[in-house]
Amino acid sequence: MARHFNRWSSIPIIGLRFSNIMEPHDYDRFQTWYADARVRKWNLWSYVDARDVAQSSRPGLESDLSGSHAFIIASADTCMLRTNADLMAEVFPARQPAVTPKPARATTIRRSVWTKRGRCSARRADAGGA
Repeated sequence: MARHFNRWSSIPIIGLRFSNIMEPHDYDRFQTWYADARVRKWNLWSYVDARDVAQSSRPGLESDLSGSHAFIIASADTCMLRTNADLMAEVFPARQPAVTPKPARATTIRRSVWTKRGRCSARRADAGGA
């Protein structure tokens, strides 16, 4: 619908699709999910820091992009300590990955910030950090 409206009106449309929004006090709950991957499978263990949600809105409003674009706003990691490959194998054992995932380090709390070019730059933050 956004593409159609853009073609009709030439008004640029930027869609921001937010993952599960977490506030700093929510990070304490992450450890309660580690034992059971099924608890958070509904969004494939994704989340986004509320502070990054706020920061991602301004570039969307100030963007010089034309056309219609949608961006997923999510953290660079998941709320789990295991790799996505391990989580997928446990929760969806019948599904085989189309490509072999690259090995990943253990998850750390990261916050990602959307840029107007559609790329994410990740920066480390302590669970209660700025």
